[in-house]
Amino acid sequence: MGEEKQKAFEPKTRKLEGQTLKAFNIFAALFAGFYLYTAGFGIFSTESHRAMYLAFTFVLCFMAYPAAKRFKEKVTALDYALIVFGVASML
Repeated sequence: MGEEKQKAFEPKTRKLEGQTLKAFNIFAALFAGFYLYTAGFGIFSTESHRAMYLAFTFVLCFMAYPAAKRFKEKVTALDYALIVFGVASML
């Protein structure tokens, strides 16, 4: 019974490593920098600001969360395709 409860609370995110972790950290830093910049200067229109927010969010979410449980080990081609299509839809 204890193992079942422990498995229920197991994180659903990937364990990122190497180049993928570096790319994730770069996107997260760019996302934070974008928000600090727009909070101070706010030169983007509302629509552009929302599009940038969604684009950064799509990249980070598709890298951190697997599309299916069996893809938990690494970022797959499906995840990269979802990232590309998600970002492209914001442009």
